[in-house]
Amino acid sequence: MNYTLSFQERAKLAAEQLSKQLPITLEQARRLKTESRSKVNKFQMPASLNGFTTNNLSRID
Repeated sequence: MNYTLSFQERAKLAAEQLSKQLPITLEQARRLKTESRSKVNKFQMPASLNGFTTNNLSRID
């Protein structure tokens, strides 16, 4: 990351990047949000909260 940029320069670069993105509908944004949330929960959930104990990884029933 380039820390020598001023706030105004960074804001200008961000605005340019956003202007290049294709617009999406609200429904598409909501779908992306729920998909990304489910991926985070699926792959980053601690073993203790996923039905396994952390000390021996045996299934809790």
